[in-house]
Amino acid sequence: MANVATDIFITGAGCLLPGCNNPADLWQRLLEKNCAPVPYASEDISTRLISWFGHIGQEQAATALAAVPFKLRRYATPASQWGIKATVDALANAQLDLASIAPERIGLFTAQGDYSYPSLPSFTAGVSKALEQNSLNLPALTDEFLNHRGMDSFLSIKGLSNNSLAIASLAFGTRGDCGAYVQNKSATIAALRSAVMSLRYGYSDVALVICTGTYNEALTLAELYQQHLLSPAKQGAASQRPFDQQADGSIFGEGAIAFILETRAHAQKRNVAALAKIEGIGNKTAFSHANEHNIYSDCAQKLLKKAGLDLDTVDAIVATGAGGKKADQQEIAQLEQLLNGKLIPVTCASSITGILPACPVDMLTALQMLQHQKIPAIANLTNPIGHQLQLVQKESLTQPVQRVLTLNRCYTGFNSAVVLSSPSYQ
Repeated sequence: MANVATDIFITGAGCLLPGCNNPADLWQRLLEKNCAPVPYASEDISTRLISWFGHIGQEQAATALAAVPFKLRRYATPASQWGIKATVDALANAQLDLASIAPERIGLFTAQGDYSYPSLPSFTAGVSKALEQNSLNLPALTDEFLNHRGMDSFLSIKGLSNNSLAIASLAFGTRGDCGAYVQNKSATIAALRSAVMSLRYGYSDVALVICTGTYNEALTLAELYQQHLLSPAKQGAASQRPFDQQADGSIFGEGAIAFILETRAHAQKRNVAALAKIEGIGNKTAFSHANEHNIYSDCAQKLLKKAGLDLDTVDAIVATGAGGKKADQQEIAQLEQLLNGKLIPVTCASSITGILPACPVDMLTALQMLQHQKIPAIANLTNPIGHQLQLVQKESLTQPVQRVLTLNRCYTGFNSAVVLSSPSYQ
């Protein structure tokens, strides 16, 4: 177990999610099973294939832009603007004035979702390649941009990895330990782990963890459609049906979540009440389907053992619930392998916001569960596919919640686990 002196706490949290301006909004939607996706709309993309999406609304976007210092607005992508807004709120939640801390002692770690833009040279090359015998070869053009994605690698790195870090470091005046990560949930885990290590090894006094991203990009949406991951959304906002027999795909979205992390000593020195203690972070990648059924078990058990904990001490699990029949069946099998008959309540938040890149909605949900001592029911779950599990449906459970295990699985095979506990829990 980690030394008590180096225990890491989340002291502040903020978010900008579909239909949610703050964590309290998310919690209210979870309790009411009020799903946030809306009909898909975009000024840049015209499509009949994507009908519903977890959008950041116009008023939300305007509020996020206003949170960015004026001189930086022209350089900040929408996702970076959302991240700044979430961080401002997280700092307020933590009652933390960054001016009271030396800039060199503020850690900054960003995770940005997988979206990118084709460069002009790559677009030109793709069109030139598709022009054969004075006619446009549309299949070749489609293959170039939808399969090979026609991207300039430098632009991808610049836009994905560095924009949030650059804008945030300038907006908040940080000059300390830092890291920029990309590629959906693996980026989130990398940013979170880096922040924890920075604090434990004394490189930072506080750490900002900013997670942001969007699936609202033409090539990414086309790829998701090609892989048959999108729900036809015939039930509108209620079409994301995690762990349900009628599940037919995912609704995707966008948003940002920010956390403020501090050591126990620093939080106590500021006399601030923590939201949760981070007891462990783990991940494992399934490179083949052969060991996929036990990857949750391997990942979680390794994490719990390292933290000196037992699965019996976990009061609830927040799972992924992608909403695709195959994906959910695989996750149910993984959960059954992990729990091995133990009746630990399982919930998820994906039906409320949709699937968001790099945004740890599961962790934000866990924080609310610890605060309110309640486990929300899974929205849109009527006919569960996992009868050996205690999937929370119909009504929320009111019971002691002192420790929560969050589990996340990605289509890439990356799986992660995080254990959060009540800060007063010993």
